[in-house]
Amino acid sequence: MLFTRDEWPGGKNLATTPAIWRRMFSDIPSRSFGLNYDPSHFVWQQIDCVEPLFEFADRLFHVHAKDARVDRRPLNEVGIMAYPLEFHRPKLPGLGDVDWGAIHFRARRRRLRRPGVH
Repeated sequence: MLFTRDEWPGGKNLATTPAIWRRMFSDIPSRSFGLNYDPSHFVWQQIDCVEPLFEFADRLFHVHAKDARVDRRPLNEVGIMAYPLEFHRPKLPGLGDVDWGAIHFRARRRRLRRPGVH
């Protein structure tokens, strides 16, 4: 996988956390305004990637099936504010720290089975 420095949370992506999402949807209440959900971004931000599925299920327009693994040794050296590839590694789904079983369970409970999930 190739990444540039502008799509990741901290780059040009403003919609990085549930707190920001709440503010966005308060300021722009249109039902046509939604999210591209990428659970791997939550992993390296040290945020629960499953919990937001309950609150924001109706705002998820697209879901990335991406995974990541945080490497604690470099994280302890550079900290969470460093460029993410300094302390985490992108992985194929199921080979990282994302709990895909929990995501699948919550997605089915919230009926997130629709086009745009890949």
